Amino acid sequence: MKTKAFWLMLCLLIVAGFATVWVLAQRNTSSGELTEQQAVNIAHRFLQNAGLQLPSTAPRAQLRTKRDGWRVWQVEWTNRYSMEIDARTGQVYWFANYGREYEQVKRIGRDRQPKIASREVAEQYCWQLAQRLGLPKDAYLKRLRIVAEGEAGDANRAGSVSANFEVRYFGYTFLSEGGEVAFSVDPLDGTLMFFSARAPTVIESHDVRISQTEAVSKAKQIYADWYRTHRSPHQGKYTGRVEIGYVYPNGVFGGKRYPPQVPYRARLAYAVYFGEEAVWIDAADGSVLGGLLLK
Repeated sequence: MKTKAFWLMLCLLIVAGFATVWVLAQRNTSSGELTEQQAVNIAHRFLQNAGLQLPSTAPRAQLRTKRDGWRVWQVEWTNRYSMEIDARTGQVYWFANYGREYEQVKRIGRDRQPKIASREVAEQYCWQLAQRLGLPKDAYLKRLRIVAEGEAGDANRAGSVSANFEVRYFGYTFLSEGGEVAFSVDPLDGTLMFFSARAPTVIESHDVRISQTEAVSKAKQIYADWYRTHRSPHQGKYTGRVEIGYVYPNGVFGGKRYPPQVPYRARLAYAVYFGEEAVWIDAADGSVLGGLLLK
């Protein structure tokens, strides 16, 4: 009798365990967050795209909440790789290759000809790596720096090549502001050592925290700055016309015809018109989401 009771209790515990796992997975799915397995798959894909060797051991994955409420998956292999992934969008925004930092790198024979031996080769290689990591082809290479061994800023004490790219997240319109992606590689063999992407805004897309007056003031400043440094025959004056609608990731402004259920990456914005052109100001944080040439 005791044996039957024991086995019954064991079965109930197993069923309860599976149920708990299932409920947690459903909670992540219903909230729009990645599951642990999805986060690990993204981490594997990032390593493959970067040309890094996949460890044979399973990583440790932990769902964390940042101080501003931002939820991220931290995926790491002890003393090897570590990265943080946005729990909603799946974007890798930070990565460190601990196997190539500090004293570990000295174990690699560094007396051979480096793969990246000139600035031209460095620029070409960094562009290739950037596109493998998912950057659009028209991202802007803002800064390229080659640091010799022992110089200030040397990431691994054996020299490094660092690249900074500007990325336009909201399409490719003429006034678009975006984020910045930076990484550094070992000049010996091009191994990725560090990667970071500017954290996305965590404000909800439908929030209105900026007044129309503030939006018009910001748009006027941006519009004037743009035409101070760029030639165009379309420059117009502020017409007093302002609309509020959604800007989509492909750089399209929806005006008042926005859908009741807004895509996660669409942003509610003011369209402030200057003659035949408009500047889009995010209604939540006042950032510039782009602009539109009407003719």
